[in-house]
Amino acid sequence: MDQSAGVKALEDLFKEDGFYVPAYKRTKVVNKSSCEPLEKLFRNSGIADWISKAKAVKYKRVFKTLIDEGFEHIATPVCRETGQWKLTKVNESLLYSDHRSWVYCIVQWVDDVPVVVKLGETGVLLGLKTLKGTLKASTSNRFGRLCNQKQTDSESDTDNYIRNMLEFFVKQGNIELYARKLDIIEREECVGGIKRIVRAAIHKNVEEHYLDYIVDKTGKLPRLNKARK
Repeated sequence: MDQSAGVKALEDLFKEDGFYVPAYKRTKVVNKSSCEPLEKLFRNSGIADWISKAKAVKYKRVFKTLIDEGFEHIATPVCRETGQWKLTKVNESLLYSDHRSWVYCIVQWVDDVPVVVKLGETGVLLGLKTLKGTLKASTSNRFGRLCNQKQTDSESDTDNYIRNMLEFFVKQGNIELYARKLDIIEREECVGGIKRIVRAAIHKNVEEHYLDYIVDKTGKLPRLNKARK
């Protein structure tokens, strides 16, 4: 493929997916030696920052609402040589909190515009610290799996897919992780003739409502959410 065709293909990807080019797609339309200068070309020409003022206002409003309702900064990821993530600027009191009901989001900054690119939920710990003080690679903690799941080119694994899609922007320092701690509801119920305390978590339902809210305000799901569920 010649340079002009490669530029056109990359431009189509930017417009199709919202101002970003996944690394795995980028190498399919131009050879690897052409990728870096093309990235610079797009960043400098404004193609990568094509968000209209109207869209920017909507993205900012969504982010402000999330912050006002309790989302807090958890960490900023950086890329390891393996393609996995290491967390920096960590809010340890939340990341390693002994709590198991959360909604979280991944935010990409485009200049001063915060764009929620993924919103999810979890009923496990956000993070689990090893004896060495690092984030444990385990399915028992959500961000541990997100950051440390074995790197592959597969799109079927959610965490690999997220990291592959955001690789370029993590390297630019434009990605942040946020989360909101949700209450676990407790009430007394009579079970088998004995009064017992039962607990219910609401993170799945809250996630669905936030996704509906984002669609209502921006016209679409966050780009790394494949469905509402």
